[in-house]
Amino acid sequence: MSRRLFLIRSALALTVGMLFVASTTQATALNGANSAAVAQGTVDPYFQLLPPLDATRVSTTLSGIVSTPRLRVRDAATFRGKIIGHLDEGQIVTILGIHLNRRWLKIRTGDGLVGWVSVFYVRLVGGTLKMLAFVE
Repeated sequence: MSRRLFLIRSALALTVGMLFVASTTQATALNGANSAAVAQGTVDPYFQLLPPLDATRVSTTLSGIVSTPRLRVRDAATFRGKIIGHLDEGQIVTILGIHLNRRWLKIRTGDGLVGWVSVFYVRLVGGTLKMLAFVE
């Protein structure tokens, strides 16, 4: 390998490493004391990977409307969870909380079925995700 190629590869590796450290540092900072910056809109909220340890959420329930033709209800907050039911588009559910990974909603249907659905296929009514308590 020529000296020039070696220097170019080394510089590239160093740059990628610095970008990784910078993004990790930003995510760590957001999960701690800088949550207020996210709320004010001065920091990109998508870098907030996990809820802050001091997170307090109001324990509330919201209503939601299914926004896809056939939504699977699962027994766990993962795509590997067992399918325990289905919801039709337009069906109204009660949202009991949101999983820590912010990808799954715990819901209760009108007939009493309790399970997990993907957050991307339910339109909230009368509130936002920030109002929901974290549940597991």
